Amino acid sequence: MGVRVRVRIGFGGKSVEAVALLNTGFEGDVPEILVPLDTAERLGVWPALPEGALVETYRSASGFMRVYRIRGANVRLVTEDAVTEAVDCYLVVSL
Repeated sequence: MGVRVRVRIGFGGKSVEAVALLNTGFEGDVPEILVPLDTAERLGVWPALPEGALVETYRSASGFMRVYRIRGANVRLVTEDAVTEAVDCYLVVSL
């Protein structure tokens, strides 16, 4: 069962709070957070991708999808009374 939590995603001096879906069955080799285009725009990484962004193909339950993978993001869990330390992660932008 998926679990929804509030997170603060940071990249390049900007941050966005959003609700993240956890425990979905996705597994990767490194920490990643998948974001839609509007969140990528608010973080300043879309439509002008930062240097070093990679174009990759991910396999999902509905088939293959192209994503942009960007190093240098971080994510924090936000609760009613605390914000956790940042965890470095890749920002993955889905189209």
